Amino acid sequence: MEDIRKVSEALIFIERYSDYLCRKAWGKALIMWGIMAPIGLLLYFNRQPLSNLFNMGIETFSILTTATVALIGVGMTFYIFTSASRLLETKKEKTVSSPKESSMHGIIIGFIWFLLFSLASLLPEPLSVISSLWAGGFAIIMSFLILKKFHDTYTELLIVGMLLLISSIPLFILVLTDIELARIGTVIISSISFLAGGYYSFTNAAKILSGKG
Repeated sequence: MEDIRKVSEALIFIERYSDYLCRKAWGKALIMWGIMAPIGLLLYFNRQPLSNLFNMGIETFSILTTATVALIGVGMTFYIFTSASRLLETKKEKTVSSPKESSMHGIIIGFIWFLLFSLASLLPEPLSVISSLWAGGFAIIMSFLILKKFHDTYTELLIVGMLLLISSIPLFILVLTDIELARIGTVIISSISFLAGGYYSFTNAAKILSGKG
């Protein structure tokens, strides 16, 4: 009986540690985007003077910088989760989807992000100033719903998505009166939203490891 108890405790710890690594990875990824997202917005909002500085067309500069920020962000996100998975390969009891299904879900989520940001880019100024908050907010909430349905509940994503959408309401009014201030607000909100989600994820990870989560 003692051996069975020890094995049971070991399995519980492994499961708890798996949850901890996953939440910690989400925390790192969200904090990283809390840095990359405002950088991307700053480059976009200042595309006219920066494109002139580098003697480039404004469209070429926008495409190049947006693609660079996106590739760096996605690459770092992939590295963060890959590093976590190497420490503990599987989360057997909770993972209900096969690798093929998980890849399909990732493709669907990626398409949703691409579609929403493509539509947001079509909006004219002054709406284009805050369109990234709408696109990001809805994309993150839809990602949350997909992951909740097929994988696990990541409340940190819901927090980020809701913060982006709710914060865009006062900015929608501000963008009609002071577009420059609205741009500053958009950059700040994008950073705070992701950082808040990352902080929640790290806090939740600590609770899980201690057995309180």
